[in-house]
Amino acid sequence: MLLDNGFIVRVKESKRCCSESGVMIMKPSDPWNPDYPEEYEELFEEAFDKATQTSSLYSMADKQKSWQTVQQRIKLEKRRRKRHQRFRLAILAATSMIIGGMLFSQPLLTQAVSPIYQKMTNWGDGMNKLVFGNNTSQGDEAKAKTPPPPEAEMEESPPKAELIASGSYTPVSISMDEAREVLPFDLPEITYIPDRFSLETVELMDPPNQEQADSLYIRYFSLEDEQLRMLFNLIHENETITSITDEHTETLILDNDTIAYYEAGRFSSLTFTIGNVLVKVFGNVDKEELLQIANNFK
Repeated sequence: MLLDNGFIVRVKESKRCCSESGVMIMKPSDPWNPDYPEEYEELFEEAFDKATQTSSLYSMADKQKSWQTVQQRIKLEKRRRKRHQRFRLAILAATSMIIGGMLFSQPLLTQAVSPIYQKMTNWGDGMNKLVFGNNTSQGDEAKAKTPPPPEAEMEESPPKAELIASGSYTPVSISMDEAREVLPFDLPEITYIPDRFSLETVELMDPPNQEQADSLYIRYFSLEDEQLRMLFNLIHENETITSITDEHTETLILDNDTIAYYEAGRFSSLTFTIGNVLVKVFGNVDKEELLQIANNFK
């Protein structure tokens, strides 16, 4: 059909095409033109209605099946994440127990093989505290029957003096051989002393209200007025001995794997144990000399 404005609309062919395929075939026309044909508007609406009524590419059954597949994958992913979370929590718990055991365990440094235990802690104000104890029960020196004193008890115990006070102990000068006969412990043989020192005195410390002396004090002097001293003190059963040292005290290991504590100064010192005997070597000697003396006790 030819219109006054020059546009051509193939009405019949368009209707046939729309009814058969839902597609309208036409040439361009201007819908804003006042002479726009009403037949074209009807054909357009008819084609649009048929297009909207055309069935979807996917049926409801297909959509439901796809959704079920997605849900299954979501459930599997959730279970996998829960397993991983439980595994991480188990690792964290085990690690915490190990770290807690290392940080808060009792100071049983030698409890597995000996009733003698020892520990060094920082006491504040530039000082360290050395604690030595003997957990041997009476009547059974080979095996400890009770654990060492708890940490709180050890911390609250007042320090025990290491050097002998003249008003409390009576020094008795004796020979080294006599000392070995009367002491309640085996006095080690001193096989090394620096050449510049000579033995001056061996004193047995006879404490009051005690049947037997339990300490020995040995002094050496040099021609240059240098001093070397040794103190041997028995650690009695269920007794704790505390000593105060400088905060820079070093922990050393002797040749026989014994733990020793070294403190530098004008009178350098080395403190360690031989069995149930607390030994302190100190004087005008350096670190190497102290170690050589200690490593040569027999």
